[in-house]
Amino acid sequence: MDVRLTDKAVKDRVLRIWLRRVPEAGGFLQAWHIDANENERQIGSATLYGRGVGSTAQERAMLLFRLPSDTDDLKLSVGDRVQIRIEEGSGFKELNLDVSEIE
Repeated sequence: MDVRLTDKAVKDRVLRIWLRRVPEAGGFLQAWHIDANENERQIGSATLYGRGVGSTAQERAMLLFRLPSDTDDLKLSVGDRVQIRIEEGSGFKELNLDVSEIE
């Protein structure tokens, strides 16, 4: 799932992704910064707690990724592309979630 960094995320060094509903399955998530040359760098992580199979829970959820401070080799800017992936086996795979808002 690709998202773009907002002004608030860059200023606060926190990326908040609001989900319309907690998904059934959870997992360990990683946020990857992808630059214009398609170079990737892991910049944050979060744990997603699923609601469980068959649950009718309707609560919204927020994923919170703390972003690193700028360095000589990484400067985060508004509009930068970030890809959210979920841990699967020995690696990570792309993930699609029902997003309502990105801060």
